[in-house]
Amino acid sequence: MVNTQDLLASLLSNGVSCELAELVRYRALARKLNLVPNGSIKSSMAGTITSRFKGRGMEFDEARHYQPGDDIRSIDWRVTARTGKTHTKLYREERERPVLIFIDLSSSMQFGTSLLYKSVQALHAAALVTFSALSRGDKIGCMAVSNNIDIERKPKSTAKQALSMLNQLIELQNNAIIETYTNAKQPALQKTASPRETADQSTTHMNQLAMLARPGTLVYVISDFINVSNSAFSVLGKIKRHCEVRPLRIFDPIEEALPAVNSMQDVLLSNGLQEQHILLGDSSINEQYKRIRGDVFDALKANLNSLGLPLRQISAAQPIEQQLSASKSGLILGEFR
Repeated sequence: MVNTQDLLASLLSNGVSCELAELVRYRALARKLNLVPNGSIKSSMAGTITSRFKGRGMEFDEARHYQPGDDIRSIDWRVTARTGKTHTKLYREERERPVLIFIDLSSSMQFGTSLLYKSVQALHAAALVTFSALSRGDKIGCMAVSNNIDIERKPKSTAKQALSMLNQLIELQNNAIIETYTNAKQPALQKTASPRETADQSTTHMNQLAMLARPGTLVYVISDFINVSNSAFSVLGKIKRHCEVRPLRIFDPIEEALPAVNSMQDVLLSNGLQEQHILLGDSSINEQYKRIRGDVFDALKANLNSLGLPLRQISAAQPIEQQLSASKSGLILGEFR
């Protein structure tokens, strides 16, 4: 059985902060991620994504009977000669689709109990999406939010842009770790929630994302969704009208159920802003905790279902590649449950 230290070594990670090397390793896994669109592409630019629109392009789709108005240059003379009826060739147009990653690095993401902080796993997922997009020739950009800093990078299709973007995300994460550690050292009376973590702020972030996501964009929303308000979900629904949206929830196992222990133990949990004691080993507390967390999970799933969005999840307690291998499709990030 592989222990935590061996897993971290294989990931080139310490589980808390982040370095470029641990993100670049996902270049080798890029082909495991499926970025094929689920619907029609709305972008009018030429590119490498095969659209569901039919027209003049690079890839032959089908031959059908000639109809008035069809371009005579598209007549399929071989099929016409064989059938005795005029047929026209149809092609699938190749249209560009930018990929945009929204990544949450706020204080609730700076937490982990098993292998990685949720924020670090979020960066790993973002790296996998980034290198998968580059391998297809797609443009890649991001919007990242932290407690005090937001960054935006418009989609571009160069490796230089991608590495610069990942470096900026790493800097944002490592600064968030320092801030969380500093807050944890402050007196308890000073440990108040940042105003940037309020429900209104999540709506502001979604509105910013809506302005950044051009029609036809594939949008990954990587977050634990703890601070996402109902109004923010409404904005996400508006984005879905002209983009393909793939929400990806990053979670830690303790957010679903308390760990099993042989004897009762009082443990202290902290996110740097708040502290809470939890008694492990008490069956009634375990059931109550599991029920409460189940209600939170069901509410999130209901919000996404109302928008017609599937629930994708990644655990911070296991390497992403293992979770991809365990998924039924093995291709679409986060469809594990």
